[in-house]
Amino acid sequence: MKGQAFSKKCFLILIALIFLCGCWDQRLLKETTLLMSAGFDFTEDGKLLGTVTSPQISKENVADKALFYSEQGSTPNQVRNALDRKVGEVIDPSKLRVIILGSELAAQPIYPILDLYYRDPRSSISSKLVVVEGTAKDAMRVPILHTLKPSEYILDLLLSAEESTTVPNLNLQTICPIMFDPGQDFMVPYLSTVNDELNVQGVAMFSNQEFTGTLDTSESTLFLLMDDKKGRDGSLTLKISDHEKQEIKNYITFSIEHTKVNRKTQVSKENQVKVDISLVIKAEVSDYPHDQLTTREEVLKLNDKLSVLLTEEAHTVMKKMQDANCDGFGIGRELIALYPETWKSLDWEKDYSNIEFNPTVTVEVIQHGIIN
Repeated sequence: MKGQAFSKKCFLILIALIFLCGCWDQRLLKETTLLMSAGFDFTEDGKLLGTVTSPQISKENVADKALFYSEQGSTPNQVRNALDRKVGEVIDPSKLRVIILGSELAAQPIYPILDLYYRDPRSSISSKLVVVEGTAKDAMRVPILHTLKPSEYILDLLLSAEESTTVPNLNLQTICPIMFDPGQDFMVPYLSTVNDELNVQGVAMFSNQEFTGTLDTSESTLFLLMDDKKGRDGSLTLKISDHEKQEIKNYITFSIEHTKVNRKTQVSKENQVKVDISLVIKAEVSDYPHDQLTTREEVLKLNDKLSVLLTEEAHTVMKKMQDANCDGFGIGRELIALYPETWKSLDWEKDYSNIEFNPTVTVEVIQHGIIN
């Protein structure tokens, strides 16, 4: 009996060893070049210029230093192959954090640039996508004083802007279905270089995969609020008067505590599309140099003033979106789902700019400081 039990155990161990074959497909870190950020531009002769950053790896650890490589090619894959030959190791895109597009390149359909990252199973489709004013190569080489890793610096900028309701929380994975949806467009962060520093300037609007316009930071915040996509925090600064001698007294800054959005799309018998958007903002005054909020009457007057100003700005946002032909709210998607016959009768590329938007913003100050 003991011999049979022993033989059975040996047989089971042998079977286990056959299936536990080990890490036959391992790829050592020293044999790869990790891509942390990638940027694309056009050269003067129309070629594709790719720029990547990779951490400098030593025997001890990963040093706080980034290595830059640039190569040209006709396609992103040809650029990658050229970079492979330059760096010596196999390029690994699995840790890619940010893809940066120059503004000239982004003005043409961007999917051909991104196609490689969707097809390659090693790619990180959680990477952020941004557009920069000028070229991606210049933006990636902006001197960074507090850190030498451009990918981390840019990613921190984007995450902070997402939390403050300045840019939408999107990545390659969430953008992909929108790019092929005829009833919806998207926006991505828009960066620029100011005094040798990278700054989030708002969002880049896209129509049919093409960069067609921008919204500044206050406009993008208002758009996100109307689209019911408030981040963890958010604030707005408005000019509420022109007659104060001290300029600072003409402005107010308030934090956005809570919001409520109601959007209604209607279609008339003549297939005229009308969109009503109602946004209610519960606000906390954080900077008001007037210091005149001691009575309920003053607070109500301020509510009315802020409501009028933000409603006017909301109309400006709608106008810019229609001029850029960017259906960021996905109105076309609503028509496809709820009014299919109307959708079939429309040429959305032309008719979107003619639909009627009626935004209304109501502000209610619920907190104005601990003193008064």
